[in-house]
Amino acid sequence: MFRPLLALLLLTTSASAADFRAFLDTHCLECHDSDAKKGDLDLSRFTNEDAVMKDRAIWRSVYEKIESHQMPPPKQKSQPTEAQRQKLMAWIMDIAARPDAAPGVRDPGKPDAAGTRSVLDAVMGSGISDGDQHNYADLEVLIAGGHWKRGHFHYEGKRPLADLWLTLAQRAGVKRDRFADSTELLKGVA
Repeated sequence: MFRPLLALLLLTTSASAADFRAFLDTHCLECHDSDAKKGDLDLSRFTNEDAVMKDRAIWRSVYEKIESHQMPPPKQKSQPTEAQRQKLMAWIMDIAARPDAAPGVRDPGKPDAAGTRSVLDAVMGSGISDGDQHNYADLEVLIAGGHWKRGHFHYEGKRPLADLWLTLAQRAGVKRDRFADSTELLKGVA
């Protein structure tokens, strides 16, 4: 039996992703909306991350202009702070580094057409807690994504790791009461 030490971490979209639209509204859209289109650039169509993901090439140029302080134009009164610039540039780099979704494959963590979200983005752990002694107790497991509660959870007693897998499976909609040597669902993580 395993006594898992379960660490749950939600990898949510950074705060800058939520703020990118406010940055555009404050510093960019006066010149780069569907009406003005200075430089033949309309940023108003980027209302969320999905829209940005569909046209990431344009954001390389936006990044370069923001980094070099060419944009917003230096003569413009309202200038972002250096922290705001860095935050937006970090967000752009995060978007640029994401892989394209395979055709027909849903982006983990994003709702599908029915509003269903993925259970998780990643599970990391080890099948052994002390390789020198071949100790299989107190395994640390990290779950990332899937809108789980944040925190560090420790389950006392001999809890099989299968309890975690059963909890994840049920969260994904799998209709099962048991999995391997599971004894019950983990409480307090969903």
